[in-house]
Amino acid sequence: MLTRIEIDGFKTFRDFSLDVPPFLVLLGRNASGKSNLFEALQFLRGASEGNLSDAAKQVRGGLDQFFHRYADGTTMDTASFAVELSVPETVKDELDADAPVLRTRLRYELVVGIVDSHSGGRSLVLRGESVSAISADGEVIEPLLSQDEVTRQFILTRRDRGEAHVGGPLPVRSVLSTITSAPVYPELVALRQVFSRWMTAQIEPDCVREPSSYDDEREPMTPRGANVANALRRLAVETGTIDRPEGVFNDLRSELHAVVPDIIDLRIEDDPKRRQRDVVFTDRSRQSVPAVAASDGTLRTLGLLTAVHENRGGLVCLEEPENGIHPPHLVNLLEIIGERVRRSEVDRMPVQVLSSTHAPVVAKALTGTDPLRPSVVVFVDVVSRVGGGGPASRVSKILRLPEDSTSAAEPRMTKSEWRRYLAAGER
Repeated sequence: MLTRIEIDGFKTFRDFSLDVPPFLVLLGRNASGKSNLFEALQFLRGASEGNLSDAAKQVRGGLDQFFHRYADGTTMDTASFAVELSVPETVKDELDADAPVLRTRLRYELVVGIVDSHSGGRSLVLRGESVSAISADGEVIEPLLSQDEVTRQFILTRRDRGEAHVGGPLPVRSVLSTITSAPVYPELVALRQVFSRWMTAQIEPDCVREPSSYDDEREPMTPRGANVANALRRLAVETGTIDRPEGVFNDLRSELHAVVPDIIDLRIEDDPKRRQRDVVFTDRSRQSVPAVAASDGTLRTLGLLTAVHENRGGLVCLEEPENGIHPPHLVNLLEIIGERVRRSEVDRMPVQVLSSTHAPVVAKALTGTDPLRPSVVVFVDVVSRVGGGGPASRVSKILRLPEDSTSAAEPRMTKSEWRRYLAAGER
């Protein structure tokens, strides 16, 4: 579970920080930095898996748009990321070796820079990296991965309290990406596995329409919604019980109907001859509607719900889910997802959801009149930053809503600014 993120030098972020609850809606105009935040999280996932430059290629614009750009056209040459999160109490590695995790609250820091490569291009290199066990208030209890201030070598703390020194000058991948043994480095393997469960869902209806091949039945749904039939079948099998043979698949059916009332049922049909599975809906008139004939809004809703259900124990970023979904239906969808998150908090595999939107009607409906509700929505704005020893630039910042009482010290919108924003969305 991600609890905090800090970013400096990446895209529109300078000295940025955000405390993250289990369910959060990022509201803001286009180009305010909402997508950049999701890309920072996906970069961290990629950096935990392999080459840093390959991870940067997953970011829109690649290396050319990776670093913060000043108004005069120059860019920063380093970017730093830090996250605080909780990890499971046990971990199993790729060789099925398992181990208890003694420190479950961790802080991970990563600093990357850019250098000219031998091939004439540019590549990312590792400038700094650390993992620390932290207390509930963020104080460092024990360093698990650190860096020697003199030699700049990285120091890994082993479970047996020994130390291992790794890394040379300017490595092109993170140290974390090389850690594989759960018995020796249980916290670090657990951290890698948490990162691996982070995804940004950008559901495309045409991808959801595609049948799922038997050859991919063990694969998850893709971020764009392909392979959804296999994902739904696996959800039914993995969560089914004697009393509820199809497990959470039944919940997903009900949630889909609550968002799209015209759809009253959902099933998976097998085609052994073609070795594939298809999604088939049932409408109000009891007629079967194959995925190829279903509306874009229905398919997008199914993909978003599947992403949340499938990523138990993970973080799901929903990028502007309003595309193709009627605003009142979108409000229902986010309410249902928020309730799903709250219900999962008592499970051993809770799900966390961040959703971005530029639709004021959604924020207005989600905040309502309950004084606790505004805390699930923050406003992302882009402002001019001057001073600080560098050229002026445009940066993203977080504003709490006027009625949010969770953090009095953080900047917030005034009531008049909030009313103007809502009024602009109603025109």
